[in-house]
Amino acid sequence: MESIVEDLNTLTAEIQAGERKQRTLLLVDDLGAAFQPGRDKLAMALNQLAAQMEHAESVTLMAAALLDEMRMQIGAPIVKLLKQSRMGMVFSKDSSETEWLSAQLQLEQRKAELHPGRGFFISRGKPQLVQTPFLGACPGNSR
Repeated sequence: MESIVEDLNTLTAEIQAGERKQRTLLLVDDLGAAFQPGRDKLAMALNQLAAQMEHAESVTLMAAALLDEMRMQIGAPIVKLLKQSRMGMVFSKDSSETEWLSAQLQLEQRKAELHPGRGFFISRGKPQLVQTPFLGACPGNSR
């Protein structure tokens, strides 16, 4: 986890210095886990990055798995950024997940079967069904 914090701090410093010109997509899986007890450095690094991203059009942040831990962070920069962008990934049909990104699934989307790796890419609050690579589906993988 220490290397993740270092990478986030480096990206934040590059944005702050105006050095990050290349387009960058940062996908944070299981975002809520970063805000569990004992992960203060990770949560702080994510919030510092989110605060700088307000001034960086070249960096896009997407999140998946916005757990209940995020409910305690409602005023944090990372939550504000996600709610403003309304962009992320959701791998369930649970409305408590989609509401973070101001999205509602249509009836046909709620009825869709979500195999492992299948979910919804949400952009500007509009969900689209997607299939992502899923390690467990690879031949020879015992998971």
